[in-house]
Amino acid sequence: MTTRGATYAGMTNQDVINAFFAVDEALLPRAFADWVSELVGAKGERRAQPYTGPRLEAVLGADGARVVAAWRPARLAGRGAWIKTLDGLPTSGAGGTPIDALLADAATARLSFLIAKLGHETAVVNDPSTLRELGVRLRRDLQAPLWGYHFVTGSRADDGPASEPRQAALAAEWVYACGVQGMAVWVSDLEDGGWDEPWTPEAATREKRAAAYVRALRAALGDRFPLALCAPAVADRHAGIPYAAFLNGMAYALPRVYGYDLSPAGEMAAAQAWPAAAPLPTLPVLRAFGGADFDAGSLASLVAAAEAAAGHGYSFFEWRLAVDDGLWPALVGRLPGVAYRDGAYLYLDGQTFNFIGVNLRELVHYGNHDIGLLQLTKEKHIGEQLDAARQLGGQVARVFLFHASYDPQRPSALAEAESFLAAHGTPPGAQPADPAERLLASLIARLENVLTIACGPRDALRPDPVRLLVVFTDFNDSSGFFPSGDRPFFRDGYLHDPAWYDGGWQAHYWPLVERVVRHFRGDPRIFGWEIGNELKLPDDPALFTRFAHTVARRLKQLDPFHLVGPGIISAAHCAFSDDQAAAFYAHPALDFATLHLAGDDFPPVAGPVVSGVDAVEARRRQYIQRDGGIAQSVGKPFIIEEAGYRDQREANLLSLLRYATGLGAVGFMPWGFSAVGDLDIRVGDLMWGLDNFNPQEGARFQAIAADFRAFAATGFATRSV
Repeated sequence: MTTRGATYAGMTNQDVINAFFAVDEALLPRAFADWVSELVGAKGERRAQPYTGPRLEAVLGADGARVVAAWRPARLAGRGAWIKTLDGLPTSGAGGTPIDALLADAATARLSFLIAKLGHETAVVNDPSTLRELGVRLRRDLQAPLWGYHFVTGSRADDGPASEPRQAALAAEWVYACGVQGMAVWVSDLEDGGWDEPWTPEAATREKRAAAYVRALRAALGDRFPLALCAPAVADRHAGIPYAAFLNGMAYALPRVYGYDLSPAGEMAAAQAWPAAAPLPTLPVLRAFGGADFDAGSLASLVAAAEAAAGHGYSFFEWRLAVDDGLWPALVGRLPGVAYRDGAYLYLDGQTFNFIGVNLRELVHYGNHDIGLLQLTKEKHIGEQLDAARQLGGQVARVFLFHASYDPQRPSALAEAESFLAAHGTPPGAQPADPAERLLASLIARLENVLTIACGPRDALRPDPVRLLVVFTDFNDSSGFFPSGDRPFFRDGYLHDPAWYDGGWQAHYWPLVERVVRHFRGDPRIFGWEIGNELKLPDDPALFTRFAHTVARRLKQLDPFHLVGPGIISAAHCAFSDDQAAAFYAHPALDFATLHLAGDDFPPVAGPVVSGVDAVEARRRQYIQRDGGIAQSVGKPFIIEEAGYRDQREANLLSLLRYATGLGAVGFMPWGFSAVGDLDIRVGDLMWGLDNFNPQEGARFQAIAADFRAFAATGFATRSV
């Protein structure tokens, strides 16, 4: 016998109905017989009252338990999007039905809630049955809530069929008909002829009318149903809107951050303090429609500011406008010509991006004779090296950016910087009187110069660009590729001082990284950013993981478009267990795993025995199996970022290339590349690199290039999205 009167904690009658639809609506009639028809047909307060029917587990057993588990409070958190009308909503077309495509695009954009328009004052906007289906699918497939929103202009008289209480009653009916899990009240401002108009006859009664609207909503929906207020972020610029009256009874504040009243940054700051009189969880609504003053970079700035605020989340207004105005890729975190990750694959403009690349560590600094090891380099060698990389079919070059020689205490460094800036121009924003700023300006100008040679101008790429993977620091101090201020953190030639990983990186490393990333955010000539080269802290893997995750997250906040990688040698070199490595790579801000397989320092790791090769090569391949498998287990691609042999380089590199890509590697980059004319300019690596001046393999360089070029053209599998 079932018992009535057993209330599930927090569940209303509407929650029970929603939970059944999320699992299997066919179970609903089986559960309640005569009671169900009365519940489903109920409106108003009956739907909002606590559920006191029979225990679902007693009626349906395991199915009932699934229904109870499917109920979730309709909390707003994370990234969301607003939808005006579902009819003809533009999508990528993925999946079978329009809702399939909408859900696929929502998943790609990492959306955790949607807010669809219910009505405009007294007029219904979207078909309730379509919204109901969308809500069920959204909860079931993406575990995300569907909210509705009601657009109220405040331009109606306070009596008659269009009064605020009447609008509220209609909104409540739409809530029940559409099965949404919460409702936002969109309060229009001046541009909509709304509440903010100073000349409307009803101005004196705004507080009363707003309060009447909220009271009527609560009477119809009950006290537990979540409501949110959406209004302009800068309240003191919209004195006509009765914020306090609307906020009374709200569960969330959704301030609109459009940049109309202040700068976007100023409005974001105002948004965080908006409901000061009644503190509420705040999720800014970001402008996602274009105009003469707003583009993809503007949207990226808003997203970065919202994520830096570390609040409950944010949302975009509006889906159709973002698509129509060309901002959808920016909303998703994708731009034309910029490589991105989707699952365990990399893509570029919708097609799989698998690549051959090269390591050109010193390339950005060619011609800077203040760096002792580059005395023989000239700027003209930049183009020659990149042309040689193209002979291999190379599409990515890995370069190291910061160097200790860029030290404001060294007059020779300043003289070199001024000479380069005089020849190439000063980047915008540099402070002319500050020596450190001048050095950073010269470094940014050098990177811009290399990017232009490698790919062409930012807005007019050459047909065969070689994009750059930019590395910010190095574990080894012998070559000097680290910020000069970090020198005290090196011990015995290596960056293994725990103090640097435990916050020391914020003093010198991060300010430089931040400036560079801001400058090149969204630039299609950048393949990705790399935290460092071969960083590790094997005595404290947990601290190293926290450091890497923090930096990766900050990089994504600054630049949501570009890939971010760690640049580690392997999980074994970081002293990661399999579980620790999986947790390391699972972080959403890290886009790919890296393996460095140049040299012969490969401590044994557990794994299947690899036969037919020598012991060192067997360990290389075990590393590929282990690290590649761990990366793929958490849905990330992996790249052989450094590959190098002392002998028989052509045969060994090609064999490793085929082996690694056969196990799923999406990129392969020989170490120590150099192929400049007939003069050795002392870059590359004669011992382990693909260096034209290696006495054993130099004569074979063209044959190696031809083999790599052929593999780049046909050896990788292709996919499209």
